[in-house]
Amino acid sequence: MVLDKVKNTIRKYNLIQKCDKIVIGVSDGPDSVTLLYLLNSLWGERSEEIGPYKLILI
Repeated sequence: MVLDKVKNTIRKYNLIQKCDKIVIGVSDGPDSVTLLYLLNSLWGERSEEIGPYKLILI
């Protein structure tokens, strides 16, 4: 459910384009871990509309 909402929002607002590099600051907090999980899940799908893109963790 959440993943579908995130995917629809990314599509609606064109937040991620093909070949984008996305930098994520990851701590052990639930918000950054959730963001990493969601974007990694979407990357795994390799959707024609959203990806591929590159995740960079700092």
